[in-house]
Amino acid sequence: MNLATQPKKQIVIPQLAATGRFGNFKAEPEREVRKVSLERDNEIEVLKRMWEKISMDLERDYHFEVQNYSGAYAKILKMARKSRYSAKDICAFSLALPEFQGDAFFRIRAGIFLSALINNCKDQEFVIHTAHLPPIHFIGFDNKKNIVVEGDAGNRVGVGMKGGSIIVKGDAGMVIGGEMIDGTISILGNAGSHIGYFMQGGSITVGKHAGTEVGRRMHAGEIRLNGGYDEIADYIQGGRIYHKRKLIWPRGGGSE
Repeated sequence: MNLATQPKKQIVIPQLAATGRFGNFKAEPEREVRKVSLERDNEIEVLKRMWEKISMDLERDYHFEVQNYSGAYAKILKMARKSRYSAKDICAFSLALPEFQGDAFFRIRAGIFLSALINNCKDQEFVIHTAHLPPIHFIGFDNKKNIVVEGDAGNRVGVGMKGGSIIVKGDAGMVIGGEMIDGTISILGNAGSHIGYFMQGGSITVGKHAGTEVGRRMHAGEIRLNGGYDEIADYIQGGRIYHKRKLIWPRGGGSE
């Protein structure tokens, strides 16, 4: 047989569909996710370096941070304005805080530092984790944003608060909402003494037990006690205090 006259067999080369053995997998999204992850790691490192820098500045005067926490806040805020970070970076940084627990005045410094980062950030909603930490003070100092604390908080939550909201999903210490002007604070657990000290406005709610001197020197706003309490302060200048929806200050005010 003349092989030259035979019709040539058509060789069909099978082609893999785009959704072959790897399904809809594409490499590009993986690179994008990795890029975002690296950027976030870098931003958290920036926050850690900022912490170390402000620590050196504040420790030049041993008592600076205790006596002048507003000055410490201003220093941190000035540094924060030079950096770019997000609410997710602040959340991640709160999880990394245990490595700094040996620093002087850690519990005060951590709260002021987080407060400055939050108030400077372009985002509005924040979650910070504290269950792995000793109760830290001054969370929400000068606050204007919406903060959820996953864990306990220390003293002076929301001190000087000007707006927004703070929810503590645990217990809190003394002087909650001290000198606050506006906004809402909700403590789902117990709270210490002097809730609403020198309060100028806004609302504070305590879910469980409250300590002594509730409303001391309070001028305006409202405090709602949904559990027990030790003592209502003698010296209250204004505002309202409710216990389980019953108005207990001014006295004789009846229920809502």
